[in-house]
Amino acid sequence: MAESLPPLERHLRFSRRTSTLMLLVVLLLLAAGIVLPAESVDFDRPELIRPIYIAEMVTGFLVIIVRRLILSSYLLRMARQKGLVAVLRNLAFISLFGAFVAVPMALTGLVICRLTADPQHLIRLGGMGLLLALYSLPRRGEWRSAVAGLE
Repeated sequence: MAESLPPLERHLRFSRRTSTLMLLVVLLLLAAGIVLPAESVDFDRPELIRPIYIAEMVTGFLVIIVRRLILSSYLLRMARQKGLVAVLRNLAFISLFGAFVAVPMALTGLVICRLTADPQHLIRLGGMGLLLALYSLPRRGEWRSAVAGLE
């Protein structure tokens, strides 16, 4: 059945399933942080936690910048010259890249929440992972405009 689908739908379906799975993983990590009781091991050391926040913010912005660059008209035009499959691979890559980066962000929030017994870390760090996972979900209209004129 998958072979009968056009390449756009096949790539989009794969990217959506994988990105949705990563979104569910992020949600499960957030739920685990809420449901499981946290035991503090006296790890409230801001000199170690602050760089983690900065690294996650920089990583999130880099994912957004890379996504915008790959979807820019210049890079899309270069991929279009290579054909439809190249464009679809770029689109799938950027969707999956953002989704896979979101999982460690949420996991970091869960770990720090468990170490410090402070749910604010889970909300902030896990929330950044959740927002990045949602931002990385593939959008059909965006994909259709990227491959316009190639099919």
